[in-house]
Amino acid sequence: MKKAFVMVLVLWFGRATAASNWFGITGSLGTYGEVYNMAGREARRDPATGRIYFRPVVTVLGMSFPFEVLVSTEETRFRQPFNRFGISPRWKWATVHAGDFTPNLSPYTARGIRLRGGGIELKPGTFQFSFVGGRSQRAVPGRAYERNLWAIQFGVGRRGRTFWDVGLLWASDDTSSVDSAAVPPQQNLVVASRLYFRLLRGKLSLGVEGAGSLHTRDMRSSSADSLVRENIPERYLGLYERVSKLFVPRLSTRADYAYKLKLGLRLRLGEFRAEYLRVGPGFVSLGVPYMGNDRKQVNLGLSLRPMRKLSLRLGYFGYRDNLKGEKTRTTSRRSLSSSLRIRPSSKLGLGLSLGWSGLVR
Repeated sequence: MKKAFVMVLVLWFGRATAASNWFGITGSLGTYGEVYNMAGREARRDPATGRIYFRPVVTVLGMSFPFEVLVSTEETRFRQPFNRFGISPRWKWATVHAGDFTPNLSPYTARGIRLRGGGIELKPGTFQFSFVGGRSQRAVPGRAYERNLWAIQFGVGRRGRTFWDVGLLWASDDTSSVDSAAVPPQQNLVVASRLYFRLLRGKLSLGVEGAGSLHTRDMRSSSADSLVRENIPERYLGLYERVSKLFVPRLSTRADYAYKLKLGLRLRLGEFRAEYLRVGPGFVSLGVPYMGNDRKQVNLGLSLRPMRKLSLRLGYFGYRDNLKGEKTRTTSRRSLSSSLRIRPSSKLGLGLSLGWSGLVR
């Protein structure tokens, strides 16, 4: 018989004080504990673990200094680090990162990944510039190489209005960090851009996002530089020379792309939105963890308010993978949703929701 027992204890404490007009501090302190036991088979986790985090934000003369400290008993050289320490001071339109932090750039370059390094974000008016770099993965014997990456992004305009940006990501494993034949070292180069418009006084919004990636699954594979030079048109040789300084194509290198189209329309009676996303099977960004590829999605939404006390919402979602037929099975999902809300008075409201979903393999 197998038994597993887990106990979690969470204690949270937050406090904000202000010594004077020029100094202030806010933040939170928390602790997490877990007791684990498994009967009937070998335990796969430590019998007891604990974490403590402290996230203060110190404000001095209008400048903010957010800190993050996390200490865990799970820290070990045989897995990725748990302990973290970082500071991200902000002043007006400038932010500087040092230590452990999570960048929030393009959804195709660097977003949601934990970095240990540094970065800067400048947003004066309608101009935006960001640069981040550091280690995203430390060396773990037999499991992972040390991985370093950097990302840069330029943009003009304001989010939520008309804006355009372009970004670049470079990531590469250090082949000398571990001696392992079981884990292939990877290299990645991604170029991404976004363009959004708001027209007709904000009633119509159009957006397009696109990215292209070069991903080498195994940096130990043979170079394909001579093969590329033989087949590339002469007018692109200059561009290839510049790209090859950052990324050397190999026999295990694959190129692919991803894009998203968005449409929004606001009318007096309601709002309509549509979104189409396609991520190719070979598109990889090592700066965006848990980003699935080989999929396309369609999202449709309609919100109507024909009367002040009546609202109606309709939605559709479609999903399909195996875009190039490289898998033995194809997964398709579809779902429909609807909701009707009536509020005859300020004290009474009625709602009805219906939904359907289907999965085909």
